[in-house]
Amino acid sequence: MSQNEKVNLSSLHLVSDELVVTIEQTAGKLEQFVSSPNSSELLQECVAGIRQISGTFRLIELRGADMLADEILAVAQSLDVQNETRLEEVLGHLTNAFFILPRYLEYAQQARKGMPVLLISYINDLRQLSKKPAIPESQFFDAELRS
Repeated sequence: MSQNEKVNLSSLHLVSDELVVTIEQTAGKLEQFVSSPNSSELLQECVAGIRQISGTFRLIELRGADMLADEILAVAQSLDVQNETRLEEVLGHLTNAFFILPRYLEYAQQARKGMPVLLISYINDLRQLSKKPAIPESQFFDAELRS
């Protein structure tokens, strides 16, 4: 019973540098959008980058990171630029999530394992924005039950 998981390090090493660049570029698009919230083109470029990030995490099977990227995508796609008071809160949570993703990727490489439980609070912050129920702390806890 563990919340740690093995990571396919060879796949992770193959894509990690490019993935970090994509995360940074996409976060940059989000920052540009914050400066110019009426630019739907910047938001669409950001959403396209998030789709690529999400797909890559799913492809390399880095649990937790894929779920966080999916939640980032859901929030970014439903961003309401007209609601300025809410926009600041939403952008803050998105910025935090973009900050965490490359650090989690680095952690997984150095530790040679994933620990998706570390991402639950960030996932739940984004789920709350989308009015989705929070995932439990036990989401990534696998137990083998023998009968």
